[in-house]
Amino acid sequence: MAVEREFGGFVVDLATFAGPLDLLLHLIRREEVDILDIPIAAITDQFLAALAGLREHQIDVTGEFLVVAATLLQIKSRMVLPRPPTVGDDEAEDPRRELVELLLEYQQYKEAAGLLDDLALVRRQQFAVPAEGLPSGPPPLAAVSLTALLQAYSVLLSKRVPPPAPRLREERFNLQQQAARILDRLASGPLE
Repeated sequence: MAVEREFGGFVVDLATFAGPLDLLLHLIRREEVDILDIPIAAITDQFLAALAGLREHQIDVTGEFLVVAATLLQIKSRMVLPRPPTVGDDEAEDPRRELVELLLEYQQYKEAAGLLDDLALVRRQQFAVPAEGLPSGPPPLAAVSLTALLQAYSVLLSKRVPPPAPRLREERFNLQQQAARILDRLASGPLE
């Protein structure tokens, strides 16, 4: 069931998004902002508006969206609260950093998945087998007599070139030398 929600004069079809990160990435792109400098307040409000529509229709999916919404609210509250004074040259850590890293990683995976989809489409177009007109079942056998099969087999056997015989290396052993070698090995210790 498609869930459409309108906010800010923009209709979002939540069924087209693969998950909460997909929706969040879409909202960031729609606002045309740098992913490294996300306006958390505006994006959070839009995300919560989309989540309200989803919660009404698809309860089983809202868990993932609620986690991202809670993360956005936490980041928004951390950005509003005054930051403690920093010691030295160290800048206070940006609360959006983890979310930005997660979104950048998700964006890489999404682009890779799109590339794989494109390659699969090209492959299907190049090597597609038409579904119609294919014979069902085993191919029909020609009416061939047993004598004709035996003649064809004998022709194949006559054309077969036998592999060359392997060359064997000739080794000569002296019985007294081999007995002495065995006794030396036994004298050196136990054998397997």
